[in-house]
Amino acid sequence: MRRFSAGFWALLLLFLGGLWLVLSPFAVVASQPARLPWSSSTISNVAAGGGIALVALAGMMGYLLLWLRELLAEAAARRAQREGESTGGTGPAPSRS
Repeated sequence: MRRFSAGFWALLLLFLGGLWLVLSPFAVVASQPARLPWSSSTISNVAAGGGIALVALAGMMGYLLLWLRELLAEAAARRAQREGESTGGTGPAPSRS
């Protein structure tokens, strides 16, 4: 099985960083007290973290879709190669016009 590239891992770290930005106001107790309206720092953390996480998630999904497309193309090429070998490698005779 192929390994993921460094770009995918960077996107994953970016996604996790975005999630941390979203959760950090609530994980650090003194930053956002419970049952009170959100402060401006909480709103900016959640908005920035959410945006970063969404962009990173879209990048990871695009990477995975392209990777899947490549795997399907390789499988089709292998299938065509096996079918060519099973028929003896002879294709249809060229027509003479």
